[in-house]
Amino acid sequence: MLVNFFDSKELNDKFKVSFSYRKSIEYEKGLNSRVKSKIIRYPLNFLYLLNPRVRKNKYIYKIVKFAISSTRVSISYLSLLYEIFVLTRLLLKINPDIVHVNSGGYPPTMSAKAAVIAAKFCKVDRVIMVVNNLARDYTSISRMVDYPLDRVVVASVDYFITGSMSASNKLKQVLSLDSKVIMYIHNGIELRKRQESNVEARSRLGLHNKKIKIFGVVALLIHRKGHKVLIDSIENIVKKSVTNFIVLIEGSGPLKVELEREIKLKRLERYCRFVGNEKNIVDFISILDFVVLPSIEQEDFPNVILESMALGKIVLASNLSGIPEQIKDQNTGFIFNPGDFKHLSLLMTGLIKNNTGQKEMGKSAKKRFDNNFNAKIAVKKYIDLYES
Repeated sequence: MLVNFFDSKELNDKFKVSFSYRKSIEYEKGLNSRVKSKIIRYPLNFLYLLNPRVRKNKYIYKIVKFAISSTRVSISYLSLLYEIFVLTRLLLKINPDIVHVNSGGYPPTMSAKAAVIAAKFCKVDRVIMVVNNLARDYTSISRMVDYPLDRVVVASVDYFITGSMSASNKLKQVLSLDSKVIMYIHNGIELRKRQESNVEARSRLGLHNKKIKIFGVVALLIHRKGHKVLIDSIENIVKKSVTNFIVLIEGSGPLKVELEREIKLKRLERYCRFVGNEKNIVDFISILDFVVLPSIEQEDFPNVILESMALGKIVLASNLSGIPEQIKDQNTGFIFNPGDFKHLSLLMTGLIKNNTGQKEMGKSAKKRFDNNFNAKIAVKKYIDLYES
């Protein structure tokens, strides 16, 4: 979503946009490859800013880094104070009218908290925090440690924005706030340009049999993404002698070895293939007949669903948080309960055996994307909020 912000002509025509972020080589590499506009950047690094000499001496740097990581709880508030200082100095320099804080979830990271508090110190006219995932309930420990500071953050934010109505309702529950302060703006995307034709992509992946149905899953190989549910579904399908399909598993992660072992144990190697990290996910999704998202927890408004809908693909996804706001069940795709491998296998079997209505459903998915989830719609809603 941030990429769409930075490249929006309408946004850049109306506002002077600058972007501050925690410095990372990988992050900056991704930023440089995807962002076309020349926004003003302010990369921040705690260790670097704390003492520029630290990074010049690799031994001292390692010692300081170890000290911070090994005493994370006690150092976090020291880090918070320092980041408030650094961000306050930055905000006084650029003197913004609006501070837009992008938080991975709620409770927010220390950096997100620091940005909000610094903005309040600098008397910024409007502070907006975007919460990108479902808010978590406070544990007994976090209520003691984090809750008091979070109330300061809450009092300093003018608007909280989530990517779905479901996430908005959850945040209201966690924060016990008035609905006027918390709202949702559905994520919007703009597809990346293709680098390969379908023929080239299929050839590269060794997909020469045009008669088989191709399912794909695009996700990190971690527990919450539900790959084991998908594997159980595949086993169930094969047991019913349905064999003219393959599932391509895109992504990487710590669960790969375990998933490979389970696939081998169930003798499903013929029907499952790991393809690693695809360079251009649009090229990959384009060759699929169907996209599966079998997550079992902690999903909100996945971009992969939007990308698939934009390409006219039928998506089968778990009934979690904002997903039903993306997919209209049995109209633009299919929804099943998290962990219900039997229902998923029935849906997949039906799509393998019967082509009826599939083109129309794909067209409906694309139309729903065009009317609701393209990047321009989302950016326009943020601009309206900034100007209100």
